[in-house]
Amino acid sequence: MADGILIIGGYGAVGTVIASQLARQYGEQVIIAGRNATRAATLASELQVRWRVVDVANPLDYEAVFEGVSYVVMCLDVPNMEFVRQSFERGIHYVDISAEYPILSAIANLDQIAQQHRATAVLSVGLVPGLSNLLARHSLHYVNPIQRFDTAILA
Repeated sequence: MADGILIIGGYGAVGTVIASQLARQYGEQVIIAGRNATRAATLASELQVRWRVVDVANPLDYEAVFEGVSYVVMCLDVPNMEFVRQSFERGIHYVDISAEYPILSAIANLDQIAQQHRATAVLSVGLVPGLSNLLARHSLHYVNPIQRFDTAILA
């Protein structure tokens, strides 16, 4: 299947939500991935999707990792840029939930490679600043004019 959606960290807190939503619409195109085979297989069985072991912190067989994959959703802070570079070099579209500036900046530095291979990257789509920025923008329709918009996240 050449249109697979590989979700790295797909059985974690955020990854499970994303995998569940995507599985409803895309079924077996979804591939849950992470370093824990048991957790990946368990969730994949529950959602009736595929799974594979992928540990982005260690050297990988990228041909096997990206077999049948057109999209990657990264649900963890990628420890190095080789995984992202390999995605782009294969023309794989990349979505990252990270809010960590060093990671986002490093991915942005791979822009030429992404453009050369017609890969798209959508960065920082997580809660902060991704979702919080969308909520702030949406609020403009209900409260106008807004002079200042402050947000805070309690952890």
